[in-house]
Amino acid sequence: MLLISSADQYIGYCITSHLAQDPTVKSQLRILCQDERLCMNFKNQGIDVRKTDYEHPHYLSLAMRNVDHMVLVIGNQVERVTYAKNLCRVALRSGVKSIVLISNVGSLCPSLNSPLNDYALVEDEICNMDCAWTILRTDWIQQYFHLWATFAEKHRQFPLPMDASTEFCPIDIQDVCESVSSLLLEKSVKVSRNDGNKIEMTTKVVDSLDDLHNGQVYTLTGPQMVNGKKLMRSLIDATHYSAYQYLQMRPMDLQYYLQFLQTDIYFDARLKKDRARVFRDDFQSYGYRFNIIKQPTRSDLQIPEMIDYFDWVSSTSSSISVPHVHLLTGKSPRSLGAFFLENAISFKPLQ
Repeated sequence: MLLISSADQYIGYCITSHLAQDPTVKSQLRILCQDERLCMNFKNQGIDVRKTDYEHPHYLSLAMRNVDHMVLVIGNQVERVTYAKNLCRVALRSGVKSIVLISNVGSLCPSLNSPLNDYALVEDEICNMDCAWTILRTDWIQQYFHLWATFAEKHRQFPLPMDASTEFCPIDIQDVCESVSSLLLEKSVKVSRNDGNKIEMTTKVVDSLDDLHNGQVYTLTGPQMVNGKKLMRSLIDATHYSAYQYLQMRPMDLQYYLQFLQTDIYFDARLKKDRARVFRDDFQSYGYRFNIIKQPTRSDLQIPEMIDYFDWVSSTSSSISVPHVHLLTGKSPRSLGAFFLENAISFKPLQ
């Protein structure tokens, strides 16, 4: 059994959707959530959905029964470090063989007061555990820019709280999911007995984490460094609207935009449409790459974490291209230009 935490958060939702593409693997998935409404389609598709209290060891122990591997996704809750540590401790007592932690490159941020430091605290907990583990540090996820579409449509500008020359290396969410898949799923080729020419590909959850990955920390980034200027070139090439401008926005202004995004009627219409698609998703078309499952709120850490990420990159130049996605999956990661090209209609200015 494979357990995924925080499936009602964006990264957990995407990993679940990706792994559920294979019917054999789907039957071995169990997911944890706090908001069961965002996981109704998983339940309808036969996945074991557990609404849980991350502070209650009893509920966590029930969820860990017969679990061999756990994908630990750190959510946006203020208490997320406590939740993650509770999951780790119960997993160890329950005999879970391995843990794959989805962390963040911002775990290297030196500020102890930053939300990014939460990832470092959870990493420390994982590294001291007496079981197999692998840490995947993700850079900025390209699909987060779906939250910027409303601003781009209205103002014909793309705002970021850093200089246009500052470089970073965003990763596509599908590459993150495929990296997780490469660690926990095993594919084999089977030739049909009735027809020797027919080859079938079968997938199953691994019995144990490969020794090559045990105790390793991988950094998941896109294929190349981009800055504000390159970002604008990708956006112009995708939308064919040449008047787009890069806007260096103050962090407080971007925070205000994201906090009140839920009051925007255009974003609200987009969110309702995406949620309808999520509810009907058949897990066969990588639909998670195109959908927003919920809006940022002032009560969680998503927005402060985003702001601190850009501040950290601007001050340290720590976001660099690392070839670990290719090492894990055997494929080159998807570019930011490809993201804008397939989502061009969302970023075109309103007429």
